[in-house]
Amino acid sequence: MVSALKDKHLTGWGLYFEFSALDAYLLEAIRTEYVTMLDVWSLAFGITFYFH
Repeated sequence: MVSALKDKHLTGWGLYFEFSALDAYLLEAIRTEYVTMLDVWSLAFGITFYFH
């Protein structure tokens, strides 16, 4: 099944990661105690599939 999908439609794949900060949360973390520095950061991992 996977082999048939790869031969007909799947042209490639890739891995990605993203590390970012939310600027609105960063400002609130600096101004107040309500938002902590751990709430500011975002980390994501994923797989991208390329189809034809």
